[in-house]
Amino acid sequence: RDSFVNTPSGTASGLILKIKHYYPTMSPTQRRIADFILENTTQIIHLNVASLANFCHVSEATVVRFSRILGFPGFRDLKIAFAMEPQKQVQIIHEEIAESDTPYQVFSKVCKSAFYSMEDTKSILDSNSEVLSKVVDRIRTASRILIIGMGSSSYVAADLHHKLLRLGYNSLTYIDPHLQLIGTMNMQEGDLLIAISSSGASKEILDTVSLAKSRGVTIASILRYGESPLLQKTDLPLFVASREAPYHMLPMSSRIVQLSYVDTLYILTAIKDGQASIDQVNAVENMLKEAKLV
Repeated sequence: RDSFVNTPSGTASGLILKIKHYYPTMSPTQRRIADFILENTTQIIHLNVASLANFCHVSEATVVRFSRILGFPGFRDLKIAFAMEPQKQVQIIHEEIAESDTPYQVFSKVCKSAFYSMEDTKSILDSNSEVLSKVVDRIRTASRILIIGMGSSSYVAADLHHKLLRLGYNSLTYIDPHLQLIGTMNMQEGDLLIAISSSGASKEILDTVSLAKSRGVTIASILRYGESPLLQKTDLPLFVASREAPYHMLPMSSRIVQLSYVDTLYILTAIKDGQASIDQVNAVENMLKEAKLV
């Protein structure tokens, strides 16, 4: 599942990116190692297993397991890979932007980050596009559709909810996690829950998805590429291949890809509905025009 990186497992190029993508699936002790490495990339080549374990307050065995997650036999091989690739300082807001950048440079880098995330996502979807068609089919046949997301993903969920309502579907969305659970209690087999999550590890999302699964509801998710707790509970995954760190306080480029999935689902559903969707959209537009003063 790392084909979009364009490098084989265990090579130096894309190593920092690989750490970020596997971060949501790591144990708390493994995340300590990841955090330390991402914050001390220039120092890591001078450490051995024992010293890294001491800095991170973990066992040496945990360091070895961490290395194997990234495709290396041991820490020594991981360290050699770091020595072979150029390093950048990891920044909490955006990896590519420096304080000295002009406004134009900031805008340019934001656009470039979104572009690469879109291209990476296209590469994944190219070999798995039938999942997208299956999600559309489930939207069209579901008696009820609940769309959930937390934080910035909640706005994406609201956008998809809005578009499906315009097409005449029985769509619901809630930001409050308690309402998400209550809404799920009213669902049954044949219904569809669409979960949108940048990390794939939000407890509120996982609780609602677990309840929906127990009621026989089909789960579709728009989620970060790679293993995650949400993926394990998902029937129809739509992957987002974002190059931003998964622990960003505000996901940026991943949100653009999420919204692109929303637009794609809307268009594909409307196309399959044919004339009925055109009539429905026109009826909604005419109603909204009548509600305006001018």
